[in-house]
Amino acid sequence: MIEDIATYLQTVGVGTIGSTLFKGQIPTLPDNCVAVFQYAGSSPIVTHDKKVLDSPGLQIRVRNTEYSVGMTKAQEIIDLLSPKSNITIGTGFYLSVVANQNPVPLGLDEKGRHEFSVNFSILKRR
Repeated sequence: MIEDIATYLQTVGVGTIGSTLFKGQIPTLPDNCVAVFQYAGSSPIVTHDKKVLDSPGLQIRVRNTEYSVGMTKAQEIIDLLSPKSNITIGTGFYLSVVANQNPVPLGLDEKGRHEFSVNFSILKRR
């Protein structure tokens, strides 16, 4: 899933994978970046026709030296990803991508950079 989402975010201009957009990590540099993480979501769902739908959690973290720029970037990502339904993203078919909340300021990291988090609920065909 994070491959699909990261590639989509790169395609729509959020960042460049490996430079300003990262999968499963948020490196020390660059100061301004976006990271895509998967976390435990809900149990898989088995449909009436025995298809399995996965429901992983998706977290996007934004780091920026400027509070307003970081908050704007986090909101931009919400607007790009949510709500989406019945859409192919990368190699996956997503029945639903929905933001769980507005961007959450996480405070400053150890280098004084602002961090934000956005969590999404996903429903994806296996």
